[in-house]
Amino acid sequence: MTLWLNGKETPIAEPQEPLLQLLRRCGLTAAKEGCGEGECGACLVVVQHQGEDGRPRFTPVNACLLPAGALEGERIITVEGLAGDG
Repeated sequence: MTLWLNGKETPIAEPQEPLLQLLRRCGLTAAKEGCGEGECGACLVVVQHQGEDGRPRFTPVNACLLPAGALEGERIITVEGLAGDG
């Protein structure tokens, strides 16, 4: 199982672990665990989809709640991915 994390193919070693923990293992620390219930938005990342018109669409998700395995094959963008070259 893999997903695309900020443009890089990333293996999903433990499908049931929260996406936030996968981000931590990859050295990505901008998304934080705040409330742990998905209400505060500190762990927010976006999933990029291709719309029917061919244009990209972005869906926000709470990384603290979503199992990494639920995002198999998806493109995930974090704050670090938006930062470009730092």
